Formats: sequence, structure tokens, C-alpha cells
Amino acid sequence: MVDPVSDFELDAFVDNQLDMARRVEVEDFLSRNPAVAARVMADLRINDQVRLLQRRNAPPPTMTAAASAAVRKLERSLVRAWWTRGLIRGGIAAALIGLGWLGSVQLGPTIIQETEASPRIPSFVDEAVSAHHVSMLRAAMPSQEEDPDYNPAEIRAVTSITVPKVPGDWRVLDVQVFPSKAGSSIEMVVSVPGDIVLSIFAVRAPAPGQSVPRHVQQAGKNVFWWYQGEVAYALTGDVDPDTLEDLALNLVDGLH
Repeated sequence: MVDPVSDFELDAFVDNQLDMARRVEVEDFLSRNPAVAARVMADLRINDQVRLLQRRNAPPPTMTAAASAAVRKLERSLVRAWWTRGLIRGGIAAALIGLGWLGSVQLGPTIIQETEASPRIPSFVDEAVSAHHVSMLRAAMPSQEEDPDYNPAEIRAVTSITVPKVPGDWRVLDVQVFPSKAGSSIEMVVSVPGDIVLSIFAVRAPAPGQSVPRHVQQAGKNVFWWYQGEVAYALTGDVDPDTLEDLALNLVDGLH
């Protein structure tokens, strides 16, 4: 019997981060689920297109390593964001020109269905939003006392989850253990300057993923989610995406 394949593992499969035994099991799962396989193939095509673009347009020798990394990061984000809108030709060229890199990028016309290229949102993001709603309900009920006291070492020993170190001007309001598909998860409610109340959700991930926070709007809430080692994190709240991204980056720094 093959263990159920999660969205985390599909992302890890696309990024070639699974061990060989699990990769074979995921391939078997995809062979029996053509709709999921189509989405995974779309992501694989995007990755291949990015690698092809990078090989054809290697940065000139004078470009610094940091600038080169920035170019590659921007290429990937632009391809993912603009592929389904048919703007890849003009978008990549404009980005490279904006960076002062005047290369001759020649991309043939590409047609791909939007449903195929739409990024998959990991299931833990839905769980994070649900936990946020529950936490806000508890906060509105006087009979449900919040408990801001927690022991990060104890949480890690019991759940294998590393709780982010919050900045000094943040105030922890409540910490709870929540159930999730991947086992136990941790939900922290924090108050940040400006009387903004946010939820930090952390859960074990079956495979490592991208450590740069990514944004999605789920159930009317802005969410930034990312991976750090074997743990997945999500920051949720009623705040604009730019502000929430800055706050998420502060948490990422606290995990290093």
C-alpha cells in the first residue's frame, strides 16, 4: 500500500527533493490520478522552461553573484506569475532590461491552460486559516481563557515543531495545539505594533520546500506561507499583503 500523497510531497516531487523510494511511489500515484498528474506536469514544464531560459541567457562575467541570484529569482517568479496570462515574452524581457541586462531572449509562442499552471496551495494553508478563525472565536468568548505562556523547548520535544522566535515588540496572546492532516500543529496568536492581531501556524512538513514566504488570499484572509527545514509555517491576518510580508520576513529571520 502506498501512503497518501500530500500536496507537500507533490511540491517536493516537482523540485526533485524526494528520495528515490518515495519518488517511485509518487509516480505510481500520479499514474493512477491523471488530473493531479496534469497539474504536476504543468509545474515541471515551468521549471524546465526556467532552466532553459537561464542556460540561454547566462549572466555576463561582470555580473556579481548577488545580481545573478536576483536575476534567477526574478525570472522564476515572473514565469510563474505571467505564464498563464500569455505575457511571458514581454514580461521576462522587460524584467531583464530593468535589471540592466540587455540580452536577446527568444521564446516561442506557448499556450497553456490556466487551470494547469495555477499553483497548488498546500493543505496546511487551509488549516492555518481555519485555526485563525477558531482562535479569533476563542478570543471573543470571555469563558475561553487565552494562555500566552509556552515553552518552545517542550513544544519541540513533543511535536518536533520549532516555534518561531517573535520580535521583542510582538506580544504573544495565546498558544494552542491544533490537529492537522500531518499530525499536531501549533497555533500562536500574537499582537504586533499597530494593534494588529495575527496567527502563526506551524506544522511538520513531509519534505522541505521553499523558504521564501509566498502570498495567497484564502477565505478572505491574506496568508504568507513558507518552509523552514522540516516545518511549514503560515502567517494569517486582516492586514494588507505588503505589511504581512514584512512581518513574515521578520519571523523567517527569527528561525535562523
